[in-house]
Amino acid sequence: MAEPWISLHAFHRGGTDRLIAQAVGGLVRSLHADGLLVRYFFLRYWEGGPHLRLRLLPYARPGEVAERATTALEQHLAAHPSTVSWDAERYAAVAERYARDENLTDYDRRVRSRDGVEAVAYRPEFETYGGPEATEAAERHFCDSSRVALVLLEGETGPGRRLGFAAAALTLALAAWEPDPARLARALEAARERWDPPQDRRHRAEPSDRERAALTAQVLRSHRIAAGAERPGARDPLGAWWRSIDTLRLRALDLQAAGRFRPEPAVSSFQPPDVSRERGDILILLLRCVHLLCNRLGLPGGQETHLRHLVGTTYCELEHR
Repeated sequence: MAEPWISLHAFHRGGTDRLIAQAVGGLVRSLHADGLLVRYFFLRYWEGGPHLRLRLLPYARPGEVAERATTALEQHLAAHPSTVSWDAERYAAVAERYARDENLTDYDRRVRSRDGVEAVAYRPEFETYGGPEATEAAERHFCDSSRVALVLLEGETGPGRRLGFAAAALTLALAAWEPDPARLARALEAARERWDPPQDRRHRAEPSDRERAALTAQVLRSHRIAAGAERPGARDPLGAWWRSIDTLRLRALDLQAAGRFRPEPAVSSFQPPDVSRERGDILILLLRCVHLLCNRLGLPGGQETHLRHLVGTTYCELEHR
């Protein structure tokens, strides 16, 4: 039986923003216009060297879709070759660190020293996302998230605005999980040792008054949206994110009630110590999606960690007002 998804890995060591905005953006518009594409999503990854993973779910003529996608990616890589080189020694050091962070013992130890496109089978993470039905729901969200990220990348949104959007996406995901801001603030305060360990506090830069005011306003807006008191516009990327993340939450709750959402055990830095397994599973699912949005936007891991700290601190300050 043929795999439903076409999966391509485009290896490139010069950053993948332009690859996404130009090659992927043009490709998916063309495939949609020809009625050949149901959905797509992408993410950035390190295994084998920096690369973009593109997943395409064809509506028809999968062979043609795969050929057009491969050609589009290869032509872009040829026109914009990498200017940074990677050797086996450098890759081994980086890969070992990333694999350790992800608890991976089995990963590709070959570095791709040249730009190129490889067809690599997509293996859905059923254990991580709680089963086939929940994984399909997550994949639908991945497609929405990729469309949102593509809009921002095509608009040449700078790092500051990307970080601001990611902060808004995180507060919306948290508000979807717990619409009551006071209750959520208490939950994050209870989890503070995880997301703000004492040994790290002296090294952190405190947010400015302007950052505090902007984050507080975004937190309160997110909870208005979650409560239905405010509705973002249909063309607003933040509105698209909200509708998608809340749809995923509701689907996961339905599957959970039916005993068909059972992800493998995991822990999040925002997870309160006394939360139930069921509530914790939903929270971790939503936070995984925020992490993947940050990946699609090209935010470095350090910025994502700083973002969680800023948002957590904002909620805790609300609690102590």
